[in-house]
Amino acid sequence: GESLSLWFRSLPYSIIKSKEMMFSRRLLRYFRFGNYKCFLHAIETEASCLQYYVIEPYINEIRALGLACLNHGGYKLNPYPLVDICKILLLEEFDVESFCKDCGLDTFSSDEGIKFMPTKQTSFCYPKGSQRYYQLVSKRLKKFYNEVP
Repeated sequence: GESLSLWFRSLPYSIIKSKEMMFSRRLLRYFRFGNYKCFLHAIETEASCLQYYVIEPYINEIRALGLACLNHGGYKLNPYPLVDICKILLLEEFDVESFCKDCGLDTFSSDEGIKFMPTKQTSFCYPKGSQRYYQLVSKRLKKFYNEVP
C-alpha cells in the first residue's frame, strides 16, 4: 500500500542509478504526464527485448492517448494525414486506419488517394475489451518480432 516514491527511496543507490531503473523511471514519468511521443520514442530507441515485452500491453493505451491529443488538439479545418500519424504513433499506415476505427474515429481519402483523419471528432473513445495489438514500427525492434515465435 505504500506509494511508489516511498518504495524508490528504500532501494539502494546502485539500483536506483542503474541503466534499467533509470529507463523504467523515465518511461513511468512519460506515461504519467501523458507524453506519448517521448514514451514511444524511448521504447523504440532504448528498450531491450525483455523491457519491450513487459511494456507491450501499455503501448496501445499510450497510442490511444496520442490519437486523442491529435484529435482534440488539431485545427478543425485541417485534417491530419494518416502518414504523419504513422510516424508519430509508430504504426503501419494500414494499421492506423483500423486503430482510428477502434477508437471511434472516422477517416477519409482525398481525390489523390491520401488518407486523412478529421480533427475535433466527438466520437473518440478509448478501445475497450480484447483489442488487436498493433506492432511497433521500428527497425531495431523488428528483430524482436522475428526472434520470438
